[in-house]
This record gives sequence, C-alpha cells and structure tokens, in this order.
Amino acid sequence: MIGLTFRKIRMQKNISQKEVYTGIVSRSFFQKFEKGLHSISVEKFQELLNRINVSYDEFMYKHHGKLFTTDDFLVTIFNAYWNQDPHSLTNLHNKLRFSSNQTEVFLSRVALLFKLILSKESDGDLSFDFIFNYLDRISSWTFFETKLFNNIMSIVPSKKRNQYFKKAQFFSTTAKD
Repeated sequence: MIGLTFRKIRMQKNISQKEVYTGIVSRSFFQKFEKGLHSISVEKFQELLNRINVSYDEFMYKHHGKLFTTDDFLVTIFNAYWNQDPHSLTNLHNKLRFSSNQTEVFLSRVALLFKLILSKESDGDLSFDFIFNYLDRISSWTFFETKLFNNIMSIVPSKKRNQYFKKAQFFSTTAKD
C-alpha cells in the first residue's frame, strides 16, 4: 500500500505523474503502483522518492505515522550507554547487525562497542577507529553524522576535532538553505 501514500505526497506537492515516472518506470506500471496494485523494487522506489524530493525516512513517517530513523537508533544507543544498560545495547546490536542498510550495520557496531565498554569485556584495546573512518569517509555530512560527532566529541582526537567541526558547520549552513 505504499503506492497510495506515495500518490498522496506527490499530489500534495503538486507534481504530475509524468514528472515522476519518466525514465524510471512505465506510465501504466506507475499508475498501478500508486493504486496499490503493484509492488516496486527498492532501487526504483528510491528513484521515485528522489523525484518528489522526499527522503525514505520522511516517507515512512508519513506512511506509518511514526518516524524511527537512524537518529533514533543513535539516541537509543547513547541513552543506553549513559544509563549503563548493556542489555539494551546488546539488543540493539542484535537487531541491526544483519541489516542490509550499511548505516544500521554501522550503528550495530557502535552499540556493541559501547556495550563492551560498559561490561568491560574487552582486553582494553577498544578502537573507535571505525567511527572515525566513517566520519572521514563522508564528505557531506547529514544530521546523522553531526549528531554522532556531537555525542562522541569527548573521544575524538584533537587533530580530527577541527576537521569534524568544519564538516558539522557545513551541514548546519547548508541545512538552512
């Protein structure tokens, strides 16, 4: 039934069907999709969402009436860490680790790392390098990367901190545009 939600959003934005489906799917397929009669591949669906300038998270919020984004996962991780709740971190790690979404797999690793810190199961060689490598790799930060940086700022090496501040500032100035 995602087609029905898609149609509602498209019409609210006053975008024609042709503007959306051209070059992605056929007219007849698109019409049946919007009526809820056809399912669609993730790739094609993402292309259609791009045409109406709606993120997947925003779409799912409008479709389900509840937004549970990667930012929500991040908040959950840090709340569990600050509340010293390794059980919640383990549950979150197990929930996300086999996801096909790379960001969710990354978050599962963050949850596991903080669980290890809390439960002191490590040999003292906990590495945050995968978080820093992730932040280094992303050239154009979104709200997620900025929120992640804000929550781990105290463990960021000083030589990386200025670089990350610049990326976070770039996000905040482009987000206002």
